[in-house]
Amino acid sequence: MLALTHDGGTLCPACCKAERRNIALADPRGRDGWLVVGLFIHWEGAPSTCDNCGNDTASAYGDPEQGGE
Repeated sequence: MLALTHDGGTLCPACCKAERRNIALADPRGRDGWLVVGLFIHWEGAPSTCDNCGNDTASAYGDPEQGGE
């Protein structure tokens, strides 16, 4: 599961845990980049890159463009 921020960024689970204080104290108008507006499962497609640490999170079912898993 990944987090979606107000500014359209994506956060991986490790960064959500490591940055939980910043997320909890995020500016309610989203001006600081830490306001989480949703959670999602990356079901299919190319890996999603975390906007905080730069690590990739593979999709649950792989990338159909690359022939699946």
